[in-house]
Amino acid sequence: MMDMVQTAAVATANAVLPGSGVIVNSAFELGKVCSEIAQLLTGMQETASSIKTQCANIEKDVAYFRWVLEVLGRVQHKHKLTTELQKLITRFETEVKEYDRVMEKFLEQNILKQLVFHNDLDAASASVKETAGQLV
Repeated sequence: MMDMVQTAAVATANAVLPGSGVIVNSAFELGKVCSEIAQLLTGMQETASSIKTQCANIEKDVAYFRWVLEVLGRVQHKHKLTTELQKLITRFETEVKEYDRVMEKFLEQNILKQLVFHNDLDAASASVKETAGQLV
């Protein structure tokens, strides 16, 4: 529809003032570019919102993991814990280290890649949360 309007406007402009159709055509093209920029900026706003949510979730995860590690650090006489519980604690500590590794790799990526490739971080977080839930 826009192309038909644009063509008609250019033809009318040329009929009224020969050669002015180029200016009208340029104005239409500029309008299209501005529309595309507006769509891009709208997408960036949504992306920014996603990033804020993701950062908030990461902060909550890290605070929770620190708390669990702090509680585990206060446990006295760890050698008296059952073998199964000791294994679970070791597993949790290993998973937290893996989460840290994935987080470092994640933070090295640009923002767009972070939005696309956050699954590894989510999986590491879920694994640590599951183990922490068994401990707490």
